[in-house]
Amino acid sequence: MTSANRTGAAADLAMVSDLTSPCHVCGIACSGTVLIWLLRAGVRRAIRVDRPALEELFAALWRGEPRSDAMPALMRDYFEGTGWFGAEAPPDGTPITYEAVAALLALADGAALDEHARGVCAALRGLAADADATAAPLFIYYD
Repeated sequence: MTSANRTGAAADLAMVSDLTSPCHVCGIACSGTVLIWLLRAGVRRAIRVDRPALEELFAALWRGEPRSDAMPALMRDYFEGTGWFGAEAPPDGTPITYEAVAALLALADGAALDEHARGVCAALRGLAADADATAAPLFIYYD
């Protein structure tokens, strides 16, 4: 799969992990998906998760005051409908930092997560570590 990225250059998509779960009614991820990727040498190395699974993960990770400033930015944007999850989000993905992903994953340490949520966290950890080690930019996109 090839698509244009922010620079106008073609970027191939290499799906590292597809963690979408089909809807029990229609059989597809009908509530939408979130794609998180790093861009290196013209290739997007990506993970994909369905929105309901991401929301369940966020709910399992956050036990504090809803929408507080202490909430990791990636999570707060999702719940507030701003930033990467807002109407103003670029159609080709929003740049995110390794630190933003690390702040989210720090909540997973010691959290009681189901197998799927642990898989999402493991995939995010791997992608973020790869991005950090290679200084590759990270992006997030939802549909």
